[in-house]
Amino acid sequence: MEDKRQRYECECTCGFTFYACKSLFQQWGLIDSGSGSCPKCKVFYNLTLDEENKKMILTEWEKHMKNRKEKLGGNL
Repeated sequence: MEDKRQRYECECTCGFTFYACKSLFQQWGLIDSGSGSCPKCKVFYNLTLDEENKKMILTEWEKHMKNRKEKLGGNL
């Protein structure tokens, strides 16, 4: 059975390009709620959907969590 879901390009900081589909939450409109890791270097990322450019914006997980904590005023 062939998977027909749209795949979005992900460009890792190591230079490797991989592809990811929308998470369930991204399908519901929460564009910054994806996650995944690079198959080559294994760095774990938050994936933010960029529908216009058919890409995912990758943010290293630790940086993503720090940004979220700052946005919430330190209450995470």
